[in-house]
Amino acid sequence: MKKLALGTAIWGWAVDKKSCFKLLDVFYKSGERYIDTASNYPINGLLKDRYASENIISEWIIFNGIKDLNIIYKLGSIKNINTPENNLSPEFLETEFKRIITKFNGNNIILMIHWDNRKETLEIQNSLKKLINLTNTKIGFSGIKYPNKYNEAIKEIGYNKSLYIEAKSNIHKSFIEHYKGFNNNQTRVFAYGISVSGLKLDSKDYSKDSYLNLVRDESFHQEIMTNDLKSKIKNLKLKNKKIKSMYHIGIMLSELNEDLYGYIIAPRNITQLLDVLNFRKQIINS
Repeated sequence: MKKLALGTAIWGWAVDKKSCFKLLDVFYKSGERYIDTASNYPINGLLKDRYASENIISEWIIFNGIKDLNIIYKLGSIKNINTPENNLSPEFLETEFKRIITKFNGNNIILMIHWDNRKETLEIQNSLKKLINLTNTKIGFSGIKYPNKYNEAIKEIGYNKSLYIEAKSNIHKSFIEHYKGFNNNQTRVFAYGISVSGLKLDSKDYSKDSYLNLVRDESFHQEIMTNDLKSKIKNLKLKNKKIKSMYHIGIMLSELNEDLYGYIIAPRNITQLLDVLNFRKQIINS
């Protein structure tokens, strides 16, 4: 069974605080302990909402006295938008860490570098060394353009502990292969984007405030839903009659992927969360 991480990219924007609290309640009671967040969540570009997602998590943790979460925290972004505008200098990373360290009430924080298009191994080393110096727990990264440069940097600094890595992986596209053998296989890879940005099986199924409509343009569905992808979906549905959504497909592929340690889910309400949890049980028990 893979680990589940609860995604929070639109919390405090398209998902209000009350709904977030309910999602956290059900997710926690189900036994899951990973929460995925970042300094640029929610990704709506509104300065007033910067840090809203992490603030909601912090408030829920403190209100409930929670002490056993693993919070994947991606830092480096300087704006709450879905683009790689960041500052990965050791000084900025330390400033961000000092800002968040008291927010999560002693729960385990897995620090991740978020978005990095750099090729310079020395600069990458300096960023990683700072993460290692800031925390004696786990470190990692997400949204890395040149994984081979990170592998070189990791080897140079002699880091041989487990790394947490987030990589996009779904029926349309997967980057998991980039991390095979990475850091002498000392990696714990979480897949994100398992539902292909909220892609629906039918273009008529989108609501006005669906995730795809919030973060993509209206041509996304037509561009992604090619005849090849439709054929793949049809074959999977023939193998499992219970598949009703792209999320179901993402869960099934993720649970069967031996290279994954876990995957990130981002339900917007309790109905969606329960559907994810129930379908996951069906896959595991089948």
